[in-house]
Amino acid sequence: MCAKKQKDFVKKQEYPGGTTAFKKLINENLNYPKEALENKVQGNVFVSYMVDFDGTVKNIKVLKGIGFGCNEEAIRLVGLMKYAPQRNRGIKITNTFKIKIEFKIEEKVMPKPQTIVSYSYNIVPKKSEDKALKKSYSYTITQ
Repeated sequence: MCAKKQKDFVKKQEYPGGTTAFKKLINENLNYPKEALENKVQGNVFVSYMVDFDGTVKNIKVLKGIGFGCNEEAIRLVGLMKYAPQRNRGIKITNTFKIKIEFKIEEKVMPKPQTIVSYSYNIVPKKSEDKALKKSYSYTITQ
């Protein structure tokens, strides 16, 4: 009987822990850029990168970005990754990957707008001799 053939002659590196660990790394380390929050920018940044035979991530490029600091944050996140070294039958191979990093503003991340209303008024009596009755009121409502 013949031995079963391998499906893939060349195997791509996999992130240690698989897709779940990969998503966890992105979610835990994503810092929403202040400029993007202020301008309410949301969307996807598409990034390509290469993984060397020793697991090093290099040549990180934004394929399609949304700006406002999100592109730079996506590059930073991809730079944090470290793949397990892999050799294919003794051959050193560099693989190219493409990923999508989603920037979505959640209510808890979005700073609440602050509303400040100030009122002030004076009560002045009609007769000038009743100066003791002159009163001034002011108050501020902050939400």
